[in-house]
Amino acid sequence: MSKFTIKRPERLAPLCLDASLQADWEAAEAALTQARKAPPSAMMVGGADVTALALVVTELEAKMLAEVVQFRLRALPRSQWAEILAAHPPKPENDEDKAFGADKGAFFDEVILKSIVGVTRSDEPVDFDPETDWEPLADEMTDRQYSDFADAVFILNRGTVSVPFSRAASLTNRDSSETSK
Repeated sequence: MSKFTIKRPERLAPLCLDASLQADWEAAEAALTQARKAPPSAMMVGGADVTALALVVTELEAKMLAEVVQFRLRALPRSQWAEILAAHPPKPENDEDKAFGADKGAFFDEVILKSIVGVTRSDEPVDFDPETDWEPLADEMTDRQYSDFADAVFILNRGTVSVPFSRAASLTNRDSSETSK
């Protein structure tokens, strides 16, 4: 028994449930960018046209943000990672699997499922059972959305863990301590 208790790293993986809004946002953003390039004489009085377009963009951003769920993922113990890896040998005809050392599809299907420790929407917990809810959700994702989860889990388990440093927080704290004297 170890003298130390390890809390494995965790990270959030966002998933937008209504990605169809992306096309609307792109169109609105393009219209706003175009309107901002127009000479001032071509704009409505007071820039109302640009302001209205900017409002459409921010409304679409808010709609998309409301459709985001955050999955909390936790790294697996080293022995469990190795066990899952060994349980899914590479497909002999697949060079990518051979290079990875496992059947990537089957491996990530299992390891992502075992890494989910919570789901929230608008900072509220969501009743989500990975054993029954993950597979149907994953089947509806785009390949990129699924790959984002696979990347997050891979980095959690195979990436480095170090004490982070935020330059922005350090500068903010330094600035506020200088002005509070």
